[in-house]
Amino acid sequence: MNKNDYRALVSFAYKILQKGRTNGTILPQPCAICHTEKTEGHHTDYKKPFEVVWLCQTHHRNAHKGVLQFLGPETIYRTIDCHGNKVSR
Repeated sequence: MNKNDYRALVSFAYKILQKGRTNGTILPQPCAICHTEKTEGHHTDYKKPFEVVWLCQTHHRNAHKGVLQFLGPETIYRTIDCHGNKVSR
């Protein structure tokens, strides 16, 4: 997939999520890690815009930095511990 196609896919998934939150068809859940109520939807696969993992802002940032790895909406692995060391599974 080229860069433009990828950007269009990301934009489409984001718009679907935002529209669903606005019209009430997609309801945010607590953070999957710390259970904070204020959350953002994290797409593990942009080709599936309705499948998101709900994360607080901090954990969402960590997900994009690669600190967290998602193998689906219910399976989360930490790849780096609190000391910055790589965690093996």
